[in-house]
Amino acid sequence: MERRLTLLQRLDRAARAALPTTLAVALLVLSGVPLGLPGLRGLAPAFALPIVFFWSIWRPGLVPPASVFGIGLLADLLGAAPLGVTALVLLLLASAVESNRRRLLRQSALTTWMYFLVYAAFCQALTWFLASALSLRLMPVPPVLFQYGLTVALYPALAFAMGRADRWLAELEQ
Repeated sequence: MERRLTLLQRLDRAARAALPTTLAVALLVLSGVPLGLPGLRGLAPAFALPIVFFWSIWRPGLVPPASVFGIGLLADLLGAAPLGVTALVLLLLASAVESNRRRLLRQSALTTWMYFLVYAAFCQALTWFLASALSLRLMPVPPVLFQYGLTVALYPALAFAMGRADRWLAELEQ
């Protein structure tokens, strides 16, 4: 017979399951904080890409499509792209990563980063293309390249932190 969970245990499980989405929301909100530096408005890393990429490999159940969609909509609302573009791109990223999950699970951290370079380049290019198509004009390319470079440069640090969080979650489950 299965033991019923107490309210506190259910809240604990829900909080752990919300960790990737909460992290994404926190980083997206932080990236939207103006730094007061002229010319740097909107030039922040695409934090949602590494978060969705990492958790789609290691714990895809923690980034269900509804969460990925919500993260993408929030990114769009904070100024990343026309409404729905980032949500679509993140859903495609999650799907592509999950379909290659077995291969990605067996890779070293460096090789996983190389895979991320490719996935992120595709996502940035698709975002640029869709934003250009929806605005009926070519969007400038340098900000996209800057954001891509910043995002892939931050991936190892973010992956390290998320890896620690993943191990912490695993320890709590035992």
